[in-house]
Amino acid sequence: MGCGSSAAKTAQTPNQADAKAAAAAAPTKAGNEATKPAAAPAKPAVAPTKKAAMTDDEASAKIAAGMKGVHVRKELERGNVDKFKDPTHDAKVAKKAGKGGIEAGVDMFLANTAEQAVVILQGGSRPAMVVCGPSGVGKGTIINALMKKRPNDFGFSVSHTTRKPRPGEEDGVHYHFTSIVDIEAAIARGEFIEHAHVHGNYYGTSKDAVNKVSQQGKICILDIDVQGATNVKKSGLPCKFVFVNPPSMAELEARLRGRGTETEEKIQLRLGNARSEMAKTDEKGFFDTVITNNELEKAVADLSAYVDTAIPA
Repeated sequence: MGCGSSAAKTAQTPNQADAKAAAAAAPTKAGNEATKPAAAPAKPAVAPTKKAAMTDDEASAKIAAGMKGVHVRKELERGNVDKFKDPTHDAKVAKKAGKGGIEAGVDMFLANTAEQAVVILQGGSRPAMVVCGPSGVGKGTIINALMKKRPNDFGFSVSHTTRKPRPGEEDGVHYHFTSIVDIEAAIARGEFIEHAHVHGNYYGTSKDAVNKVSQQGKICILDIDVQGATNVKKSGLPCKFVFVNPPSMAELEARLRGRGTETEEKIQLRLGNARSEMAKTDEKGFFDTVITNNELEKAVADLSAYVDTAIPA
């Protein structure tokens, strides 16, 4: 019995044994603290360097680079195209619009422009129409008849020229008549889509003249020479190119002489230019269509039919 009593004092239940083993295996709090790696020394605080604000010139340069190839620049939230003639103005608008400073304004301006920029001459989704042909072929008469027939579809871009007005021509209606000094200054300011020196005079199409038509949602007609058409093609603007041929060189000469406004020297100059312009129709892909003005009514009908096919509403 005595042996049995001693065994009872030392015997452990399975649960007690497990608890004891767990306690022995568990590290003490002090042990935990002792085994932790030493904390790295704190780094000295470094004052952040403040980035210098972008200057107006830097903003202008960034905007000019970002705007390359865009023909109409819309003012933030206002769509005011007329004011956008130089990157300096763009920078001022960006600086004013950017809540986060001029850099944010520039980025906002460029992002907004990339989304909203519309190509001048497009008038929404319809390309413009360039009408070429030698002097005396009757381009102006055809264009006037087409616009009278379809006033809601077309608008005419009034070109600038340094030549003298002919009898019956009105400034701002047939041409914007200007001086060599004034047109050269406007060209230098980048106000023209195209310009050329033809027959001893300047001729050109201003951005403002075309934009006035495109804002009405109409097809803008440009009555320009082949040299001007070449410049329009280089600009990348969406256009259809039409050439008007005379029935013959003899008929063209008769029409030029019939004006009664040209000297013999001018007539010969225009005839020489006509031959080179008509040769351009042999260049594959330059003109989209060629019509012959033998009879006015048919020429107008041919051009109208071409528009319905090539520039649908």
